[in-house]
Amino acid sequence: MSQSPAAPAPPQPAPPKPPQPTEFPPAVKQTVIWLQNQFTKAYKEVPPPMPDRFTRREFGYILWPDRPGPPPFVRHRSFESAEALQRFLARGAPHSLYYSTAYYRRPAELKMLDKQWLGAELIFDLDADHLADVEKAKAEGHELPLDEQLRQVKVQFKRLLDEFLFGDFGLGEKDVWITFSGGRGYHAHVVEERLMQLEAKGRREVVDYITGKFPVKRGEEEPDLSSILRTASIPVQKFGKQVKSIEQVSAPAADSPGWPGRLTRTVLTLLERNVDESEDAAAKKWLRTLPSVGEKRAEEFLKIWRQGDLRTRLNGGYSNRSWNPNVSQLFGEYRNAGVLAGASSTLVLVYQEAARHMGLPFAKGETDEPVTADTKRLIRLPGSLHGKSGLRVITLTRSSLDEFDPLRDAVAFGSDPVRITPRKDQEATLGGERVAVKAGEPVEVPERHAVFWLARMGGTIAPPQGKST
Repeated sequence: MSQSPAAPAPPQPAPPKPPQPTEFPPAVKQTVIWLQNQFTKAYKEVPPPMPDRFTRREFGYILWPDRPGPPPFVRHRSFESAEALQRFLARGAPHSLYYSTAYYRRPAELKMLDKQWLGAELIFDLDADHLADVEKAKAEGHELPLDEQLRQVKVQFKRLLDEFLFGDFGLGEKDVWITFSGGRGYHAHVVEERLMQLEAKGRREVVDYITGKFPVKRGEEEPDLSSILRTASIPVQKFGKQVKSIEQVSAPAADSPGWPGRLTRTVLTLLERNVDESEDAAAKKWLRTLPSVGEKRAEEFLKIWRQGDLRTRLNGGYSNRSWNPNVSQLFGEYRNAGVLAGASSTLVLVYQEAARHMGLPFAKGETDEPVTADTKRLIRLPGSLHGKSGLRVITLTRSSLDEFDPLRDAVAFGSDPVRITPRKDQEATLGGERVAVKAGEPVEVPERHAVFWLARMGGTIAPPQGKST
């Protein structure tokens, strides 16, 4: 008689999680106190200027933490004078200082409706966190160097200003205030009166336009570019009197205003980078990454593109109707039109590829909505210090933006030596001085580097040499 298998052992309960610490270790507590003292000293030396119409603004701030967990955020404050703000900062500077982009009759009221909204700046917040290269590096387990992050986000921010705000929207420099955020991005404050009265829905439409948020085809994920790429069926002769329809595609010229021209210019850039600058094999490989493009279709497109006529037509406004490049004539008009229709279909796919990768790296809010759509947003006060870097929020102009270097021009602290214990190997160039440190090795560094690393939780204050805590 066979024995029944033994019953499986009951699952063991998971071990209880250790309780969260309720206090900072002494070295961390000392570091937080030191950072607050440094910020207080910096504000006494260079207090932030009061913003435009400051008595109509709500102020808020994040306190320095005194225990593990998120630090307190205080808002619904107002200041009646610059002296009142300076007295507040002198008593103990906060970790981060904010003010409202909105104007209110009664900014200190606790309920938003009681504040009586009068209008709000239209804010654009571009941050390196949302750059494709930065996200790719994080996914690969490393971090793009900070100076490269700042370089890339400035390129995108200048594009926002030049192409959209000063370009498509026709705003002047007096209509847009520019600041470096003190972290890894830039803010543009649009103060044109009509735009300041926009409600959230209108602001969302502005965001959708700037980010190139094209609608998608029903049941598909591809962008619907029907408003930019015009298509129509055209009859062509196949053999004798037999007629068959082939799709005609028309695309906007590269110098067309707004998104039509911008898309064509991006398509030309994509083709230049992936086809013009590549050997045939590499070019065809890239073309085959487009949906539904196989070896034959890639080869036919490449042949036409290499002749140059298609590039010329894209610049001036493309249509495959009545166009006869030097392709095989063996099958008459239908064969010719068929090859061109295939090339045009591939071109449409390149347009869709361009549309998928043209958005600006907008920073997100708590609800995953861009800052721009928020009519009651708090944003970092110009002249304040960023609590996670120690860098200053700097007011800029479009002309000064080109030469602005955050790691040089936004540094708020000096070079007095400070002894720290780094948590990891790290290096930084601040104020033109490069400093590298090793994990766990107490070392003296310039004050600006100490603030920068300790604010980013990259180490702790170390006791003077020869002493222990």
